[in-house]
Amino acid sequence: MRRYPSFGLVLVAIVALPLITGCPDPTVLDPCSGISCDDGDTCTVDSCDNGTCVNAPMDCPQGETCESGQCGRIVPAECRANDRDDGVFCNGSDTCIGGSWIHTGNPCEAGQTCNEGGDRCDDCTSVADCADNNPCTNDSCVNGTCLNTNNNTSCNDGAFCNGSDTCSGGVCTHAGNPCTSDQSCNEGTNKCDDCDTDVDCLDNNPCTSDVCLDGKCSHINNNVPCDDGVYCNGSDTCSGGTCIHAGNPCAAGQTCNEGADSCPDCTTDADCDDGDFCNGSETCDNTGTCKNGTSPCSANQVCDEEDNRCTKAGKMYWTQRASDIMRADLNGDNVETVVITDGPTQLGISLDLVARKVYWVRWDGSNSSNARIQRADLDGPDFNTNFEPNFITGLNTPYGIAVSNAANKVYWASSGGNRIGQATLSGANVETLVPNLSDGPFGIDFNPAGGSSGQIYWTENSFPDTVKRVDFSGSNVQTLVSGLSEPNFMALDLAGSKMYWTDSDSDEIRRADLDGSNVENVLFTGDTPMGIAIDSGAGKIYWTEWEPDKIRRANLDGTDVEDLITSGLDVPVDIALDVPGGG
Repeated sequence: MRRYPSFGLVLVAIVALPLITGCPDPTVLDPCSGISCDDGDTCTVDSCDNGTCVNAPMDCPQGETCESGQCGRIVPAECRANDRDDGVFCNGSDTCIGGSWIHTGNPCEAGQTCNEGGDRCDDCTSVADCADNNPCTNDSCVNGTCLNTNNNTSCNDGAFCNGSDTCSGGVCTHAGNPCTSDQSCNEGTNKCDDCDTDVDCLDNNPCTSDVCLDGKCSHINNNVPCDDGVYCNGSDTCSGGTCIHAGNPCAAGQTCNEGADSCPDCTTDADCDDGDFCNGSETCDNTGTCKNGTSPCSANQVCDEEDNRCTKAGKMYWTQRASDIMRADLNGDNVETVVITDGPTQLGISLDLVARKVYWVRWDGSNSSNARIQRADLDGPDFNTNFEPNFITGLNTPYGIAVSNAANKVYWASSGGNRIGQATLSGANVETLVPNLSDGPFGIDFNPAGGSSGQIYWTENSFPDTVKRVDFSGSNVQTLVSGLSEPNFMALDLAGSKMYWTDSDSDEIRRADLDGSNVENVLFTGDTPMGIAIDSGAGKIYWTEWEPDKIRRANLDGTDVEDLITSGLDVPVDIALDVPGGG
């Protein structure tokens, strides 16, 4: 920058010269003649003294100095009134005011560096200042200016699924989906997956298990059954990823019929007869295959294979302590209400399978001394039409009940009166058969044993707990079993010459011979057994339980225990069976 001098106030000094009088002597030679003492400095007073040059500084007043031959106020030598540059770039443009420099400040923009040596504002001082984080440019700093020159090197945008990356025009460009048309791109694993789920791997081969593992299909050989659609090569099984065959399924002498998927084994119906009554008559169809017949029995009958006959389907009936008389199939199906009773407490139950009647004991709530026996038709269709709510009344706390059509009697155990009572099946001749028992009789059953020679059995569950019996005539009371825990209802298995009873204290079902010998535990129920019934023909015991409410059955030896009904019950009490020999 060109520098311009500035001037201050100049004071002119007037030098007094000596007064010359007279004229010099021209004959005298002047030693300063011809000598020039001008030193070119306007601030010196040049003179010759006897041939010697004297260059004396200009004499300026105090506080002033000579500049360009004039005296003035002292100011920086570089600052003159007409100067505009102090020679420094990085403090901005300059102005000399009153002998002082005034600067505008850093001439560079934010982010630039002032370069004094180069009189410029630099955008960078090193390559690092020029980094633009673009892999597709080469960054450099040239004379303070950043240069970002495009390149064509490889790049990486961090995404797998848009393909390989290459720099072009300063931008990272992509080759596109790296996967084939039947693959899916997995950005999370940076892979091309052949599958997403097992369904993608199905190969329509039943002998491989098709799975998708880490995006790749695996077909693992299995050994499951398979079917090639051909009958005559035998049953099919997978082995080594292939469906193999067991061979001709037909027996010697048979010819395999592929069209019928069969091995003909008959030519006439007689060839198919298996000798069973209950599956009906077998026939030989036109493919030479034996076809089973249908049961000869109707829907409400059961088939007796032993006697080759159809009999009425069996049912079980039970009382519920605070509701109606119920029944169901022997397997617990088809639960239904038989009679809607008129009282809150139902106890013992017995069936007359000849006259088709159901009898039961009902208490009048808390007034057990005014209890009664009620009955109704066994088969309906409207059970309540012939419901007899006051068949026998005025009883004192009866529990068990037994009906003998052969003896034309109904018997009951009256705990409140400590007696065994009886009446005819018409409800007449109500009387005490066995009076003054020492304990409370509870369950009751009978052994007809040929008319009047029959015997009545009952349990007593007040201390001491026993099982007793008496002749139909009311004589010959015998204690058969004593020292029991709490025997409740009982039932006789006349075919097996056994008597069974429930014990609600020990939660057991027990039995003994009809004479009281060979007492044994049949099974431990665990849930307060009460009512009991025997199906001698089927070899089954049926019983009710209170805690929780259940109806169950087992073999007569206590094995194969089954839960028949476990819900919808309302404290089931006693149970009776509509089966041959039941009641």
